[in-house]
Amino acid sequence: MATIRMLGLVLLAGGAGILLLVVALTVFQRRLIYLPMGQPGTPGAAGLPAAREVSYTTEDGERLAGWFLPAGGPQPAPTVLFLPGNAGNRSYRAPLAAALADAGLAVLLVDYRGYGGNPGRPSERGLAADARAALSFLMALP
Repeated sequence: MATIRMLGLVLLAGGAGILLLVVALTVFQRRLIYLPMGQPGTPGAAGLPAAREVSYTTEDGERLAGWFLPAGGPQPAPTVLFLPGNAGNRSYRAPLAAALADAGLAVLLVDYRGYGGNPGRPSERGLAADARAALSFLMALP
C-alpha cells in the first residue's frame, strides 16, 4: 500500500513539474525565440561609413530604423533587403553588408520591432509586417 501511495506521489509531482514547464515555456516563449541585444550605434562605428540612416513606418504604425548602404560599384545596382535574424542588432551584420556592397550590391540593413532601439515587441506577425514595410521603402527609392 505504501508503494502505491509513493508511486502516486511521484506521478503527481512529475505531472506538476511537466505542467509547470509547459506554462513557463508558454509565458516566456518570445524571450526564448527573439533575442534583441543593445543599440546598433552609428553606421560608421559599425564599419559602414558610406551607409545612411533611414526610417520607415509599418502598416501597424511602428516607425523602424535601418541603414541603407549604396553599392560599391556603378549605379543603379540590385539591392539586397537584409533581414538580420533573431539575435543581436543590425550592427552585428555590418561585415556581411559591407561585403555585399563591395560586390556591387546596394543593401538595406534593418532591425525588426523591438530590436536595435526600434519600438514594439517582436512577434511572427510583426516581423512579417516589418519585412513588408522595408520592401515598400526600397520600392519607393528612386
